[in-house]
Amino acid sequence: MRFSDGEEAYRTLYRLIVSDMHVRMLLGDMPQTKSFAARAEKAVNAFLTLYGTEKVLAGRDGATRSGQPGQ
Repeated sequence: MRFSDGEEAYRTLYRLIVSDMHVRMLLGDMPQTKSFAARAEKAVNAFLTLYGTEKVLAGRDGATRSGQPGQ
């Protein structure tokens, strides 16, 4: 991962996960619990696109997985 401000990176991930869900809930919509996993996966993929290194991005595709921690 590459970022200069850990707090900003966290906020980015949080925003990607939550997106407009809070606003929709305030307007009376019920969260679609069946879509939570897909929402989380989409957010993590976007986060890795923004903050992932080439090694991390290659590992997502299964191209360079070695099973070593910290990748």
